[in-house]
Amino acid sequence: MKETLENIDRITARGGPELQQILVNIKSITEDVKQMMASQGGKDGQSGELRQTIERVNRASASLESALGHIDSVAGRIDRGEGTIGS
Repeated sequence: MKETLENIDRITARGGPELQQILVNIKSITEDVKQMMASQGGKDGQSGELRQTIERVNRASASLESALGHIDSVAGRIDRGEGTIGS
């Protein structure tokens, strides 16, 4: 059990900063695409597809942020010795 918790801690410690950078990149890309859409004004018929892609990226970003929040919460409770795993 202790080894499993240590593995989880290592994974979250290593993956957290990388996941945060991915979120920053997704937000930047989303803003760039929004600007491209605004400059096109929907002239070529592809704006619908582009809008759907942006919506999917936004949902994925929100889901990833939520997952990171849950990981941080669980890791914090484990570190504090809370719950059945931390006992």
